[in-house]
Amino acid sequence: NAQIYRKGADLSPFLKALHESSQDIKSLGYYFSNSGAGSTIFYPHYEFDSASSYESIGCEWMRADNPINPSLGPIGTDEEIARCHPEGTVVPTREYNPLERAWCRDQALDPSRVQISNPYLDAWGGGWLITTGRAVY
Repeated sequence: NAQIYRKGADLSPFLKALHESSQDIKSLGYYFSNSGAGSTIFYPHYEFDSASSYESIGCEWMRADNPINPSLGPIGTDEEIARCHPEGTVVPTREYNPLERAWCRDQALDPSRVQISNPYLDAWGGGWLITTGRAVY
């Protein structure tokens, strides 16, 4: 994670400029697979509420072939999938893994377009969110 945060520091000015461009933007983030463990960089930074939790969708979806180049095989390895919590598990936010969220799955399985999620409760108890993004392989 230290390497991701070090590299992510270069992205902070970009996230800050986007965040300040509209009052409607609550937060911005980059989400990394991090070998199945998941990592995030948020702007503005905020502390996770350790009393909050979310329900994992699991990572079985990572067994699908890479949508950009199916000859590469599945999106994730067995080892990466094993690092995720099983579907239906209630996960404390201190163990947050974006790979266990439906919006991440939807983006990863169809990287040809920007995905806009349906409204959902965030993992930190802060309220309703809509996520917009696109997977990059």
